[in-house]
Amino acid sequence: MNRLADRVEKKTVRSEKELNDIFARAEHSLAQYYEAKGSESWTRKETSQAGRDLRASATHLERALTWAGQRIEEKSGTAIRDARDVAAKMEKEIAVAGSEASNAFEAIKKEIGASAHK
Repeated sequence: MNRLADRVEKKTVRSEKELNDIFARAEHSLAQYYEAKGSESWTRKETSQAGRDLRASATHLERALTWAGQRIEEKSGTAIRDARDVAAKMEKEIAVAGSEASNAFEAIKKEIGASAHK
């Protein structure tokens, strides 16, 4: 990020698209990070932390798609919404079925993977 800041200050970023692509990649990486972290927390039965990480993953995926100028397709939108819904329950430590949480993590992970190829 420091290198990017230097480039912006020196006006060596060639275009708005280049800058948007950089932000999209950063958000995508954060989505991957939080999905993995959340899955680990879920495995350790750290429900509230897993929920926070799942919500963060969904948010960063949405931002990555937005920065990339991609339309959020129905499948991605559903995965993001479902992840947020499940995450809200987990954060409040409301009982969540194991399959519900696993499905939310799997769906968001799949959409993160798919978004890398668009």
